[in-house]
Amino acid sequence: MFNTIPNQLNLYDYDTFNKSNTKFIAVATNCETGKPEYFELKDLKEDIIYMQASCSIPMFANIVEINNYKLLDGGVSDSIPIQYAINKGYEKNIVVLTRDVTYTKSKQKFTSLLKKKYKDYPNLIKAVENRHINYNESLKLVNNLSENGDALVIRPKNPVNVSQVEKNVAKLTALYEEGYNDAKQMCNQILEFIDKNKKIKVTK
Repeated sequence: MFNTIPNQLNLYDYDTFNKSNTKFIAVATNCETGKPEYFELKDLKEDIIYMQASCSIPMFANIVEINNYKLLDGGVSDSIPIQYAINKGYEKNIVVLTRDVTYTKSKQKFTSLLKKKYKDYPNLIKAVENRHINYNESLKLVNNLSENGDALVIRPKNPVNVSQVEKNVAKLTALYEEGYNDAKQMCNQILEFIDKNKKIKVTK
């Protein structure tokens, strides 16, 4: 995915990415601490391994080792990094969610298998066990910010029936098109939100 596709099948324009002034941050979970780590990608071809780590789902992907870090999916420790953005000084945020407004996360199942596989990483296990709590707290914050006009939320209109490891191409394509069309319909609203807040000073 991170080599064959961008470098052979569908060539990615790395130069344009690298020349952009827009910051791109990937979040991954530190297996040893159970805490999120945030990495700014400046040279995508060199730094793409952080993206790989960011979406390496426990039980389904190997731990990614980078510069003395042992990393897995950032969603384990910070699924919706809105508080990170606020801490960085971003006062107005556009948040893209993958679940509809009725969704709340339940406690992780199959923790016995996870505990067996990651027995050497107790803090990772703890992070997985607490994920639903952290997720729902972040979701509550996003909803509050949205109500106050400090966040613009893009999310599905209806419940999503696609799993994290979905292999049904038709279902994946339908969900992709749904998300694309939802964002397209909100295009003017997004531009108005950005334009209205573009003069806000950001502290870093």
